[in-house]
Amino acid sequence: MEEAAVVERIRGARKAGKSLSEIAAELNADRVPTAHGGKRWWPSTIRAILGRAA
Repeated sequence: MEEAAVVERIRGARKAGKSLSEIAAELNADRVPTAHGGKRWWPSTIRAILGRAA
């Protein structure tokens, strides 16, 4: 999944009222790699992405 698409997914999930933990869990469940190729998403990573995207 392209980085821009992941950011849009995160923003959409947050607008839908999902928590940072819920968003991270969904990305992990779908095995979406992080921007640096990592395998695990953390709520703090989601927070940072939303802060940069604002």
